[in-house]
Amino acid sequence: MIWFLISLIGGIIYFRYEEPFPDGSDNFYGAITGLLIGAFPAILVGCIFWCFLPKKIIMEETKIIALTDNTSIGGQKYLFSGYIDEKYIYRYVIETNDGKQIKELQNSKNVYIKYDNEDPRIVEAVTNLKHEWMWLFAIGVPDIKYTIYVPEGTITEKYDIDLES
Repeated sequence: MIWFLISLIGGIIYFRYEEPFPDGSDNFYGAITGLLIGAFPAILVGCIFWCFLPKKIIMEETKIIALTDNTSIGGQKYLFSGYIDEKYIYRYVIETNDGKQIKELQNSKNVYIKYDNEDPRIVEAVTNLKHEWMWLFAIGVPDIKYTIYVPEGTITEKYDIDLES
């Protein structure tokens, strides 16, 4: 982030005080040009720093509950998956202080399913920079990976069901 600011300010100052453009326009366009030219190296350096700075993995575990269906699918289901608006999503139910709540995951590229007869759960692993101050030098997106642990046979792709808890 600091590279971004330094490059932007340098680019704006450099082009702001150059000679006016041949068409007679003022230096406002020069400042905009400096802003755009300064952004490219700033993003490049920030991404390089993101690759090499130390990272940490933060894991959060959420227990999911099963729902029982009386009509079409039979048995308990922990995970409901399928396409909605051309996106593959996973829906599951958690217990909160206010009652049951339906949650969903939309990014199926980072979702992994493992069959496990232990407690059904979703583990979210976020790979982020090790220290907050490192964001001054890096530009990047934290990596998020979801691992869903459910018993075998408890996943369905049907949404039109009559659920009872």
